[in-house]
Amino acid sequence: MQMLWNELRNGMYDTDRICLDPHFTKEQAADRYIGWIQDEVARDADVYKLVYRNQSIGYFTLKDLGDGVYYPFLAGMYQSHRNSGLGFNAAYKPMCEIRARGGTSVSTYISTNNGRAVRLHATMGFRFDEIAYVYIKHFDARG
Repeated sequence: MQMLWNELRNGMYDTDRICLDPHFTKEQAADRYIGWIQDEVARDADVYKLVYRNQSIGYFTLKDLGDGVYYPFLAGMYQSHRNSGLGFNAAYKPMCEIRARGGTSVSTYISTNNGRAVRLHATMGFRFDEIAYVYIKHFDARG
């Protein structure tokens, strides 16, 4: 997991709304993901390493929601393999694992800030049921 934490701290999710918000630091954005993954692992989610030619190239997470439904809630490619053409694995490999587990459907969320992920999922045949806009309001700490 240390490699994953290091990648997150090195700005793996540079399109994330917290990372892009000038009121937060990149470190806070990374800690948000690390905490999220740790919390979900404590609730029985799994973290998988993506490997290509004996090198770690990324990861994905997977949570069993019951009744054959699985939630791949986070995935990504490490900096060393961005723009390598291997990014489809971050979305494809969870589908392989879900099928191997006998799953019948997938439910997930994609940030519209990450245009590559949106295009990839559309290419793979995912149907987008809704778009939720997330807004952040900053309050002045003085009052």
